[in-house]
Amino acid sequence: MALTIYQLTATFPATERFGLVTQMRRAAVSVGSNIAEGCGGNGNRALIAYLRHALGSLNELEFQLELSGKLGYCTAEGSQVALAEVVAVRRGIIALISRLRRRPEVHDA
Repeated sequence: MALTIYQLTATFPATERFGLVTQMRRAAVSVGSNIAEGCGGNGNRALIAYLRHALGSLNELEFQLELSGKLGYCTAEGSQVALAEVVAVRRGIIALISRLRRRPEVHDA
């Protein structure tokens, strides 16, 4: 998903280089970074907290994608592809949170 956002924002106007482009790329990278950090072995509760942060970044990114489409910074097709990836990642994170809540806490030795 982050790769898609980087490719999509590469076509944005130069005037948005330090605005919307930076915000969208930061949010997209934040999703993966939070998931990776949460998998650091601190238990289910910590992982769930990081996954919730990732969901927050996805919400930001979804808004920014919709805004960039309305501003005409990207094609409808590009925006739809990116939004579909956001939705798919969101579903995966929500499903993982649900599984983690049902599973007993596992600690590394």
